[in-house]
Amino acid sequence: MSRYYILLPAIMSMAIIIPLFTLIAYSQKNVTINPNCGTEEGFEVTLETDGFEPNSNVHWDLVDTINNTIALSGYFTTNSSGGFEERTYVDDINSGDYKIKFFDDADTNDKLDTNKTGISRDFSIPCKNQ
Repeated sequence: MSRYYILLPAIMSMAIIIPLFTLIAYSQKNVTINPNCGTEEGFEVTLETDGFEPNSNVHWDLVDTINNTIALSGYFTTNSSGGFEERTYVDDINSGDYKIKFFDDADTNDKLDTNKTGISRDFSIPCKNQ
């Protein structure tokens, strides 16, 4: 009978740890940009995200990394799992290195929501190998 008392703390700790890791995994933001570069003439980009606030708004900015100005910006509405997959067209943008920044903005005031974090990805025009 004493071996059950030894196993009980291990079983109880697993009951706490597994849901905690599951919560952390689902709350991490992820962004995929395809392609992450393009031509100066313009091109279509697919933005795919998850881990944002469900059924809410995500603000995005295309920011020039040299002078820290916003070249393009917009909003997408997230689905019930806090993600979206949307296509947008990038044109009339100067050559350069950019970051696309994403953040929760439920009230669409162009500001990061309280107690939320953003995520960014590199983006360039034209592609580095061109």
